Amino acid sequence: MKYNFLKQNGKLYIKNENIVLGYIEFFDKNNIISINKVVVEESFRGQGIANKLMEQIVNIADEKNKKINPVCSFAVSWFEKNKNFSHVLVKFNKFSR
Repeated sequence: MKYNFLKQNGKLYIKNENIVLGYIEFFDKNNIISINKVVVEESFRGQGIANKLMEQIVNIADEKNKKINPVCSFAVSWFEKNKNFSHVLVKFNKFSR
């Protein structure tokens, strides 16, 4: 299956032809991409769509020399399972607020 990605209005969409399969809702500020929500349409769940979205947002961060702050629980869990992508994670100072 061939996928297309579209970044628009704070969302990264994954599409197959003209069908939106899912999206990542994010906020991009000061070279940090905060992932707020990962959504896959119900009929496409269990097919690796969310994984493809996460890999694509990591590619975007790499290309633009940005870091990622995984805010939503899915993104946090995904980075915990995919440690090979941890190079894009923001390193927070535990004393900063």
